[in-house]
Amino acid sequence: MTPPHPCCLPSAAGGAVPPSAPRLLLALICLRCLRRSKLYYFYGRGLGESLRFALGAAGAEWEDVFVRERKDMVALLDAGELMFEQLPLLVMADGTKVVQSGAIVRYIGRAWGMYGDGSAEAALIDQLLGGIGDFGRSLLRTLRLLPVSPF
Repeated sequence: MTPPHPCCLPSAAGGAVPPSAPRLLLALICLRCLRRSKLYYFYGRGLGESLRFALGAAGAEWEDVFVRERKDMVALLDAGELMFEQLPLLVMADGTKVVQSGAIVRYIGRAWGMYGDGSAEAALIDQLLGGIGDFGRSLLRTLRLLPVSPF
C-alpha cells in the first residue's frame, strides 16, 4: 500500500495543511491522493459511464470496481456502504462515499472545479444535466426499454 502523500498529512507530520482542515479538503489538495478513488458499478456501461466520462474530463485517475456476482453486492450491502442499497458508489481516498449517479457527477464537478464560477453557472449546469437525463429517459421509452408514463 502506498503511504499517504505529505500534503495529506497534518502539518505536524510535515505537510502544509493545518490539522483543523476538513477531511475532504485533505483529499482534494493532491492529485496523487485522488488517484486512489474507486467507482463501484456493475460490469457494463449504464449509469456508471457518465461518471467515468466526468472523472476522465476531470483528469482523475480511478479504479473501476465491478460488481459481477451477487455475493459482491451482498458484501457492499452488509457493510452498509450503499445508502439507498443501489449502485453506483464513488469512494474517495479520504473515505468519503457518494451514491446516486446525479449526486456523484455533481460531486465530481465541484471537487475538480468544473461546476461553474457561481450559483448562476451551477444552475445552468444543473439544467443541462437534467435535460440530458430527460432526453435519455425519453430515448429509452421510445426504444421500449422503460415503461411509458401515463402523464
